[in-house]
Amino acid sequence: VLGQVTRPGQYTIPEGQTTLLNAIGLAGDLTIYGKRDDILMVRNENGTITKERINLMDANFINSPYFQLKQGDVIYVSANQTKEKISRQDPNTNLYLAIAGTVIGLAGIFITIFKK
Repeated sequence: VLGQVTRPGQYTIPEGQTTLLNAIGLAGDLTIYGKRDDILMVRNENGTITKERINLMDANFINSPYFQLKQGDVIYVSANQTKEKISRQDPNTNLYLAIAGTVIGLAGIFITIFKK
């Protein structure tokens, strides 16, 4: 279980006994950045790799052949737009804002002191 889950990692499960929802639960559920309508399931059966996008917001996903997990299935939870925007943001933005705030505050103090 990879992507936007609380505890991404490899989980060993008995075949035929675990569902997609159980696996996501084992991984600590989706984070607030997990895209609930875009879960990628990758399955390798007899050397044939298949990929399926699953929408957890659609109640019919439980009828999908990918709902019941098989050994070797890979689940990837995509990031939503909020996470994508945050990742594109300059990591130093908060530092720049703090410096600007400090400079403005100091300027205000100096103006007040030298005005008298």
